[in-house]
Amino acid sequence: MIAVLHAVAEGPWPGDPAPDVDGFRDAVEVLLAMRRRVDAETASNDDLRRYRLASAAVERIARKRPLRCLAVDADALAGILDAPWTVYTPEELPDQLRAWQPRLSSGAAVAGFVRDAAGRGDGLVISIQPMASDPTEVMLTAPESGRVTPHRHLQPDVADAIARRHEELPPMYADDKRRHQQADALCRQIIDGLRHGRAVPIGMAASHDVITEVLRDLQGPSTPSGSVRLVQVDGSESAPFPLGLPLRPPGSGTQTLHLGLMSVRHMELDACVSGYWFRNRRVSVADRTLAETEEFCYRDTLARLPELIDCGIDVLEVVHTGFEPAVIGFYRAVAAYVQTHPLAVIPRYARPTGYVHGVTWLEEL
Repeated sequence: MIAVLHAVAEGPWPGDPAPDVDGFRDAVEVLLAMRRRVDAETASNDDLRRYRLASAAVERIARKRPLRCLAVDADALAGILDAPWTVYTPEELPDQLRAWQPRLSSGAAVAGFVRDAAGRGDGLVISIQPMASDPTEVMLTAPESGRVTPHRHLQPDVADAIARRHEELPPMYADDKRRHQQADALCRQIIDGLRHGRAVPIGMAASHDVITEVLRDLQGPSTPSGSVRLVQVDGSESAPFPLGLPLRPPGSGTQTLHLGLMSVRHMELDACVSGYWFRNRRVSVADRTLAETEEFCYRDTLARLPELIDCGIDVLEVVHTGFEPAVIGFYRAVAAYVQTHPLAVIPRYARPTGYVHGVTWLEEL
């Protein structure tokens, strides 16, 4: 195992009003709150689980950024820093450096790296990572000028096409002000994300039904082929969601199956659906990030969709039950599967007056 020290200048750290695009500040705030409970010896098992999830999110975000990093053997670092926490904010690091001072004499590279970070006003993220063999020497890297990491794939042409379309077409929810505002904001975030290589936060500003309709609206020939990065509310990043996929003519619709998306969440649906696509207990698993949950839902859906074709079902109506990672994973699989198979998937959403249909994936209107 290796330990990688990341010097983080712009978190944004707690107290920084800058936009928290990838959820870094939110995850750090959870970490600090749980750490205070650990120090006070009042932390519950659930608090420890939240700490682990937030730690994983912070480490994942740090690994994806072009930061100053120092990689050392994990056991050696533990001997120098004595069981360090995952995160030290810019305010904490100078005091922590003084506490570490007696031990730093045994690790000159670590001492120099931490002193430099504190002197610049950076915070520190410590990430433990597997490695096939222990590093034979310390590795020090610094961000290159103008460097763009692979995950920041810029797609200005796709962004421009969506922006033009967004301005020209009538609003998606003309008779629903709240959903119209959500859809408009989400579309603008997607445009910005594509233009600048940023991940779009999911699960905060727009509800699951709006997310589904916006992602469906960005398929077809009016949107160039591309993909948008998505980051979940716990800071974990999902696989990019495809845009501009081909549409196909409507099918015959000879046999329809009515399902709810996920069990237990809305049990009043039990009487009006034939079953549920996901079992809650298989999706809502502790110690798994939301991106990992979304990936599970994607893979599970992709593996089971052929069963519908085998049974002669060519239309699947799915009543939404919320929970964005399940929704996104489900439709990411549907978007891939229906490219080569004659299946129409129709979302249904609860409204005060009953259930309404969304736009079919991925048929022409």
